[in-house]
Amino acid sequence: MRWGIESGELDPTLPYALDVAKAAVAEEVPVALLYAIAWHESIAGEVAGLWTAATVLSDDGGHGLCQLTSSWPDDWEIPFSNASFACSQFIVPAAQYWYQRVEGAFALVKCIAATYNAGLGNAVAGHSIGNVDAYTTDGYGAAVTAIFASIIETGKPSP
Repeated sequence: MRWGIESGELDPTLPYALDVAKAAVAEEVPVALLYAIAWHESIAGEVAGLWTAATVLSDDGGHGLCQLTSSWPDDWEIPFSNASFACSQFIVPAAQYWYQRVEGAFALVKCIAATYNAGLGNAVAGHSIGNVDAYTTDGYGAAVTAIFASIIETGKPSP
């Protein structure tokens, strides 16, 4: 547990579960939080037969498992590297900003996810009007929070 967010345990049969868990532990990020973001960004698409999550390049320039768009490591196609970079460059800074600014683990997860998707300025602007998801894509923070909750409850993302 970090920042009051439960880490959870992933079902080891989930795609990329080992790489995500290793990256989360190495970067001291709750496993369920990192997997929820990676699931929403790319793994669900792989499960649906749309692409290979580790190597997908999106139309908006998202790279790999965590769909890194503004920056990425040279070895972004390696799931562990991609997930570690997402943690150190985006998730940890977002968590450090929001921690002690919002109450409750689910609210914190939602704010971190909204920041991951829309950037800190947009997440703060949304939060200031009562909707941290106001500037995210398709309610990103709420979607990731629902996936996170399912992982905490069952070890798997919601279908």
